Amino acid sequence: RDLYQAVRSAARAAAPKTTARTNSSAWESWVAWCRRMGADPWRNDRDSNTGRDHAGREKETLLLAGFVLNSYMEMAPGPGRKVPKPQSAMNRAYAVRRVHATENIEMVDLKFVNRVLRGMTVRFVEEHGPEALAPQHREPFTREDLTNLFAVPEGTKVSGFSPVSWTDPLWAATRARHALQSETGFRVSEVAGPFTTSALKRANLRWRFRGRIYESLTEEQLRALDEGDAAIIRPPPAKNDTFGAHFGGHPIWLRYDPSVSHNAAWRLAQYELVAPCTGDRKEWPLFARDGRALAFSQDHAQKLLRGLLLSFKSNAEAQRYSVHSFRVYYACALLAAGYSLWEIQAFARWKTASSAKLYARLNPEDYMRSGDRAAQADVSSFTSKSLFD
Repeated sequence: RDLYQAVRSAARAAAPKTTARTNSSAWESWVAWCRRMGADPWRNDRDSNTGRDHAGREKETLLLAGFVLNSYMEMAPGPGRKVPKPQSAMNRAYAVRRVHATENIEMVDLKFVNRVLRGMTVRFVEEHGPEALAPQHREPFTREDLTNLFAVPEGTKVSGFSPVSWTDPLWAATRARHALQSETGFRVSEVAGPFTTSALKRANLRWRFRGRIYESLTEEQLRALDEGDAAIIRPPPAKNDTFGAHFGGHPIWLRYDPSVSHNAAWRLAQYELVAPCTGDRKEWPLFARDGRALAFSQDHAQKLLRGLLLSFKSNAEAQRYSVHSFRVYYACALLAAGYSLWEIQAFARWKTASSAKLYARLNPEDYMRSGDRAAQADVSSFTSKSLFD
């Protein structure tokens, strides 16, 4: 029994935290639905699930399809939407299946449920039009946006935080984080969130100074950085690389160039000058609200960005952007700079077999050249939803 519990615990731990939260929410809805139908939420009749019991299979299929339809009728629309999408209800069914899989239970197949979903989608389009199905992606920043973002004046008031002061660790860290995201496309979960053993640390940052690699630089060296120097980032684990085994061994090289407002190496150097690490670099978040130990939450990151955006954009315009806009900008800028989709996948660390092969061939000069070219490219793309809503 102890072994069984240990195995179940290990299986549960395999799910990323965000997925686990999604699963938990969907499971609550599933339990309520099954109670309403007079059914056990654990659907572990193998003959019914595999179809050997034809009547049982029909019962399982109808229970799951009914759950999807009922979820759609009860769920609230997502942010910025007037009505929920049918796929959102289907995602709950996927989550319920994941919970069952954690207990080594394979539910009935989704062939009929997918047919029901298609019918729901047909009716949705008839009622709301195909544009209501358009995905809502955050818009990328433009070069002008980034120039304005990095030029927000001292003393600017941001709701919930102290006035902007670029010599304050909070704001120096924020600016350095924005620059790093602009030049690497890091996801918000990679630069903000709970400080764990997998989080981005000061130890993930090294420097190439006058041709030599350093774990850290002195104040004198930081002030003497020149365009031949570079910051080096070891990527942290990510949602598509849970253990950092795929991308963690491929450092990101960032050329120092203070002529570009969002140059990551320059802003990281400024942050290290404002908040020097006086302890073990493995024990300090790379970006901390106090410059030492208080990591940014993802909510902090979004609120700080929004506050800065509101200093030069209207409220309606600012709502089009989020911390994810840096990643969208990075991919769009690389495309505008002439890089192929395969190269963009490699630079942005999208995990596919082709991008892994290309990524392995990248050298420091390739990486720094990509940052140079992306910094000079402009982005002016919009989704149809933003243009026509």
